[in-house]
Amino acid sequence: MGVYELYLDESTIRNSKGEVFCSVAGVVINKDIRVNVRRSLGDLKYRLWEGTASPKSKIIHLVDANAAYKHRNIRNQDMMIFRNGNKIRSLYNGVGDIFNQYSLPVIGTVYKKDLIESAYASQLFSKPTYEIAMQLIIENFAHFLIKNNGVGRLILESRNSSRNKKSDALVQQYFYSILASGTLYYPSKVIQDKILDIKFIAKRENDAGLQLADFVPVHFAKNVAGNKMGKPNIYQTLRKLRYDGGRGKPDRYGIKVLP
Repeated sequence: MGVYELYLDESTIRNSKGEVFCSVAGVVINKDIRVNVRRSLGDLKYRLWEGTASPKSKIIHLVDANAAYKHRNIRNQDMMIFRNGNKIRSLYNGVGDIFNQYSLPVIGTVYKKDLIESAYASQLFSKPTYEIAMQLIIENFAHFLIKNNGVGRLILESRNSSRNKKSDALVQQYFYSILASGTLYYPSKVIQDKILDIKFIAKRENDAGLQLADFVPVHFAKNVAGNKMGKPNIYQTLRKLRYDGGRGKPDRYGIKVLP
């Protein structure tokens, strides 16, 4: 029985109308190939930061890399190399190559936050939109695990900080609530049998899966919002790798748009 890890990240953007679109999405990595994926990302870092001290210890942060490319001020000095157009293209192309090389499935959601909250009687009475998104992600990940005769876990970047030490606990609460109650299509026992746990990893731990997941939600959020994708991007690569449930339905099982 295989063990699969779903690495998740999130992105929030506005379109030209001021509408808010959120995405929680990421990449599934079989534990058997995790070392190979880490090595491939390390090789990419070596090429990007060749000639600098400890290139494989650099932690890729897409927001800062894109900001550097647009010549905005950033504090993350390691990302300053991406002011160079060739470097930022090499970053995107290299990450896209890793997704393709290992055929890494993509799972997640994009949700129209304002529309959901207004349609379902505001924030006061409805479930948090993040919890709704997580329920669908867990359901589709469980579907993936059933299809692949595996078990798995969710891995997210820790959002805790010195000022806010409750962010991870809140997400964990959502997770265990879903495990206890089940989802729309799966009872709680199925979810509990297939999804082992949830894990939070700090950015400083330089986790390869989370750095790859960093590229996923922003592409789909931009697409649904109708925003210009901009170049470079790996949207078409990620789009083709959406999990389709074995039924040719990536819009249902891969990246689901809510509502």
